[in-house]
Amino acid sequence: MKKVFSAILIITVISLFFLCSCDNAKNDEEQSTDFNEEMIAVIEKSPALTSGNLITKTDTDDDGNIIVTYYDNKDNPVEEYVWNGDEKISHNVMQYTESGLISTREEISPDGKSNTVYFYSYSDNGVLTGTTISTYENSLLIKTSTYDANENITEYILNSYNDKNLVVKAQRYNGDDNLLEYSVYDYNENSQLKKFSTFTADDELEKYTTFEYNSEGQKISEKYFDGNNVLQSRYVTEYYDSGETKSITVYDGNGNIVSSETFQQQ
Repeated sequence: MKKVFSAILIITVISLFFLCSCDNAKNDEEQSTDFNEEMIAVIEKSPALTSGNLITKTDTDDDGNIIVTYYDNKDNPVEEYVWNGDEKISHNVMQYTESGLISTREEISPDGKSNTVYFYSYSDNGVLTGTTISTYENSLLIKTSTYDANENITEYILNSYNDKNLVVKAQRYNGDDNLLEYSVYDYNENSQLKKFSTFTADDELEKYTTFEYNSEGQKISEKYFDGNNVLQSRYVTEYYDSGETKSITVYDGNGNIVSSETFQQQ
C-alpha cells in the first residue's frame, strides 16, 4: 500500500509592486497589486510598466474585464488578476522550473478564503508526467488529487478536521472511488500529535507511530510500529537549554543505534 501523504503546502504569495510616473519625472510612487478602482485606471493608461525584473501588462477580455498580468524577466507570467470594475474576480500565481516549465499554479478565490494549487511533474526531457491538485478552504487542505499525463485521476485523499482545525482523518481512494486505506490522527491535551495510525479499507491496522514531548512541548521521541505492534524504529531528539536541537539518534526495533547526529549550538 502506498504511504498516505499529508501535503502541507507553503505557497509563498509573491508581493509585487509597480511604479507610476507622474508629471514628467517626478518621484515614482510604489503601489501594491491589491488594486482599487483608481489603481486600475492608472494601469489602463500604462499598459507596460516595469518594476525591477517584472513587467506588467494589461488586457481586456470579451466581457470587458481587466486582466493584469505580471511577467518575470524570462517572459513567464508569474501573477494574474482579473477585475470587473473595482471587483477582483480571479487571482492566479505561477512558479516555474529553471528550464521554464510551469511547476505550480495557484488559483486564489476573490475572497481569499479558498484556493487550489496545481503541482506539475515532468520527465527528464520535459514531458509532463502527472499533476497533483490540492484544494484548500480557509487554509485547510481538504482534498489532494493525483492525475496521470492523460489527465486521468489515479487517486485522491480527503481530509477531515476537528473543531480545532486539526486533521483527524485522511482517506485515500483510487481513481474509481474505492477506498484504499485511511489514517487517523490523535492529539494530546496541547493539540500535539501523539499517534498516527494507518488502516486498510477493511479496518485492519497496517502501522502506527507514537510521539512523546517534554515539558517544553518539544518532540523528544518517535516510535514506529507495524500492524502487529512490533517496534520497527525509534527516533530520539535532545535539545539545548536554548531550545535548539542538540542531537537526533535513530534506533532499530531491537534498540541498536542506526545513526546519530549532533548539532552545534548557534
